[in-house]
Amino acid sequence: MALNPESPVVQHYILNHGHRLELIEWLEWCDSNGTFSDADCELEDMPPADTETLRAIMREILEL
Repeated sequence: MALNPESPVVQHYILNHGHRLELIEWLEWCDSNGTFSDADCELEDMPPADTETLRAIMREILEL
């Protein structure tokens, strides 16, 4: 991730305008033990998360 993931401005942008891979990158940065990437989901026999689910997880982490 080229932008500072700790920046509230970057977080707001990713949450509201980021594409699916940006959301996954931010979530993996924030929670390295989480299951967010398609590859990790496949290993856990989980379906890949869609964009809205990833946004909801990010909102929960940011407590919005």
